[in-house]
Amino acid sequence: MAGISSLIWSASAQVEGVGLAEERNPLLDAQWNNRLVVVCTEDDGLTDPPLMTAQYDEAFKDWPGYIERDLILVWLTHDYVMSWHPKPHAVKAATLMIGGSETDDTNLRHRTGCIPETGFVSLIGKDGDVKLRSELMIANEDLFSVIDSMPMRQSEMQRDQSD
Repeated sequence: MAGISSLIWSASAQVEGVGLAEERNPLLDAQWNNRLVVVCTEDDGLTDPPLMTAQYDEAFKDWPGYIERDLILVWLTHDYVMSWHPKPHAVKAATLMIGGSETDDTNLRHRTGCIPETGFVSLIGKDGDVKLRSELMIANEDLFSVIDSMPMRQSEMQRDQSD
């Protein structure tokens, strides 16, 4: 697997005419639009953390499931936030965000209780509340089961069936 960090840098290079400092933090628009799978880990800058790598690999096993459930995968460390959005037209969302709003990063750390040294994965619902937290990678089956039992997701599924 290509390193997660190098994958993000290569994705950001594809966004023509937009510098990293100009990128809009997709977390600002997430509430009421997306659910977040937030992986809180340390990053030594040398190797990809095992928890992030495991969750990333798991997510890529079923990107259509992520698309269907409006999920964004987020990696939160002391120094930065990275996000992967599974929709093909959302390459912009898959960029490394450094020097974005410190307030946004701090709010996300506070909301999830993120202490990178501890390492965990959280599911944040569209309402902004933490719905699930684990010290281990969360399997897609478990993640989707929790999401699919949420009232908002039930409404989404009913709307999709009637369309």
